[in-house]
Amino acid sequence: MSLNSDRKTVKILKESKPDKNGTVTITKQVPCSRCGGTGTYSFYAMGQRQGGVCFGCNGKGFNVINEKIFTPEYRKKLDQQNEKRRLKKRNEDNKKEVERYGLNNEYIYVVTEPDTYLIKTELYYAGATYDSNLGWFFKRDEKAYKTKRVKVADFTNLQDGLKWVDFEKYNEKVREQQLEKTDYVSEVGQRIELELKLIQKFPFETQWGLNFVYLFQDTKGNRLAWKTSKSLLDVWPVEETRHVKATIKSHEIYNNHRQTAIKNVKIINE
Repeated sequence: MSLNSDRKTVKILKESKPDKNGTVTITKQVPCSRCGGTGTYSFYAMGQRQGGVCFGCNGKGFNVINEKIFTPEYRKKLDQQNEKRRLKKRNEDNKKEVERYGLNNEYIYVVTEPDTYLIKTELYYAGATYDSNLGWFFKRDEKAYKTKRVKVADFTNLQDGLKWVDFEKYNEKVREQQLEKTDYVSEVGQRIELELKLIQKFPFETQWGLNFVYLFQDTKGNRLAWKTSKSLLDVWPVEETRHVKATIKSHEIYNNHRQTAIKNVKIINE
């Protein structure tokens, strides 16, 4: 038998006597799972084939492992112990989650201040908690800050009798609420007059030069967007309103809001 074929064969090196639980430990030589027993490993980098000694086995082509063989009775006992530990850790994790998010309350109070990043230290010392889904929130009603009341039931589910956070459920609820607040404007292809407030503007570079995305809000709070190469920097400051004519390009969902894309925008009064 060649050395290479020997590397690719599973060999029993040693087998222990059963311990007090009937467990037997078998020492095996097994082929390296990275190189398949060759002792070398090759790969492509920068379009070229590279290779070298396999670091999974240090070039030996095999590894030596210990495998325990349990009796059915002892395996059952171990499974019961593992399940007991799992349940203990689950209960400990749940206790922490209940405490962190105030899950025993009926409501929490999510901070709606314009820029919570600027006051994050203040919020922290005021007792607020930060979560990437909820943002900053209080577990009690806090009058010193603008907040919105959120039902704990809107972001929790019951599993095995325990209350757990479910942000997929919460995010779906938020999406539904945001969609309810906005609607599409007119019909695609229509050219209409609008009173629009400029909310945000985003310049971006393309291979054809500088372009802009302008986000607007109409008098009913609906969102509109215009993508163009035309600069409005000198004629339309953010937060100001203009009377315009525009063509409805499409209706779309953007960031959980109904948004109307417009084109061929012409300012009637500046």
